[in-house]
Amino acid sequence: MYDFYYTKLLDNPSKFEPRPGNRWVEVREPNAGGELVLLDREIPEPEIIDQIGADAFLPSERAFDDNHAKGRLRLQLLIGSPEQHKSDAQILALPISRHTFETVRTAWNLPPELLRMMLSTLPIATEFRAKNSAGQAITVLMVRSARSRDWNFCLGLVYNEETRVISGIVNGMQAEETDLMLECLRESTSYLQDPMLLPVFLLELKVHYFAVLLEKRAQGIEDIEYRTGMRHGFSTNPSRNAARDREREKLLKELNFDEITQKASPEPYRFVT
Repeated sequence: MYDFYYTKLLDNPSKFEPRPGNRWVEVREPNAGGELVLLDREIPEPEIIDQIGADAFLPSERAFDDNHAKGRLRLQLLIGSPEQHKSDAQILALPISRHTFETVRTAWNLPPELLRMMLSTLPIATEFRAKNSAGQAITVLMVRSARSRDWNFCLGLVYNEETRVISGIVNGMQAEETDLMLECLRESTSYLQDPMLLPVFLLELKVHYFAVLLEKRAQGIEDIEYRTGMRHGFSTNPSRNAARDREREKLLKELNFDEITQKASPEPYRFVT
């Protein structure tokens, strides 16, 4: 079926701006057994297509380098170049070319709706099952977090149920967020072949830092209210209320309300008895 909006986005050159900083992550199961091995590196944009290969749905025997024994591929992940958001509503162009995006999407059997999700502001989480071109059963998960300056990620993930290979693309995160995500994966080697590990980490980190952001904003509002005298005694922390009240009492003692009210009274409305 013809997808007008997908075609419109795909043919818009402003939506694709290849830039350095993209990362390639692989998780391999050693042929000799043992723990899974996670390897990641920065990958130049022109090399992404070669790295994926034509038969992405088959188990790969390629190794990252000669220092690691060849093993069965369990996860391959493309992480978009770090972003710096200037506003919550800003949507940056994808850090790869149109041709690279389409090659990744078709090789990993991701639907055309992936592009629409990556270039939108609407939070979404959807899962469905299908079959790839080889007739193998796959499960597809697409998640777009709510627009914000922190953890503004977009994830497209495919799990091949026959080969047990996980393929995914993550975009929209900042450099420190990518580092933290990779740290979480490295510390979870026993669970790296679970297709839900990465989505759970991303959602948990999003919720955690969003809660931290809300707490900071609530504290800022509380400070403003105390300074302006808008509200009193609303904090759930009694010690905080006591400290604030002492500050206010000290300030009140320094104010001369008689002088202030005289200056604030308009001259025509003064009465002489």
